[in-house]
Amino acid sequence: MNAYDIEQVTQYFGNKTKLAKALGIAPQAIYQWKRIPPRRALEIEKITHGGFKAEPTPPVQDAA
Repeated sequence: MNAYDIEQVTQYFGNKTKLAKALGIAPQAIYQWKRIPPRRALEIEKITHGGFKAEPTPPVQDAA
């Protein structure tokens, strides 16, 4: 699974508040994300023991 997919990661942890707690950050930070930052994706990969992979970094899509 892709560590950049915020919907899958949120579902894995149960909700965004639980994801924030697992990452040791405020829930408000997660609610501001349009996509998971690379540093946090690496943390998610570590926390899930590779269940979610942080590589490769997905391209940023323009809202055209």
